[in-house]
Amino acid sequence: MIGGTRLDLELEEAIKAKLAWNPEKQDNLFDTDRPLGTFSAKISLAHRLGIIDDEFHSAVQIVRRIRNDFAHSIAYMRLQDVPHKDRIAELVRLTSRHPLWEMGLKMILPPRPTDEATHFGAAIIVMTMTLLAFRQSEPRFEVVRPCHLSNEQS
Repeated sequence: MIGGTRLDLELEEAIKAKLAWNPEKQDNLFDTDRPLGTFSAKISLAHRLGIIDDEFHSAVQIVRRIRNDFAHSIAYMRLQDVPHKDRIAELVRLTSRHPLWEMGLKMILPPRPTDEATHFGAAIIVMTMTLLAFRQSEPRFEVVRPCHLSNEQS
């Protein structure tokens, strides 16, 4: 659940980095009862804005499903159990070609290359680092010509 939550927060920060600057002290757009308060809404917006591509979108949806299953169930579950094992196999397929994959595997302690938890953690690291890099490299959105309600154009 922690990995999914971290990815949720990084996705939010990547979206905020792309949005026009908010002059107010607190931005409530991402509050839990607001339009972008859910992980699912952030995933959809990030995809539609082009922050994440189709593969990243699929990968983060897998993480969201796994996180939701663990968060909303009282049953004992493990990542090695079906359907999580199959989801993680797909997550590995989507993320293991990334140049950071090997580093992600090495950052998991203790490293066990065939363990689902290790693969899940490495995928979270790859996606989180990718979002951090995006946030550092992308310019903030700027409105070129805002809409006006009067004839006066500034």
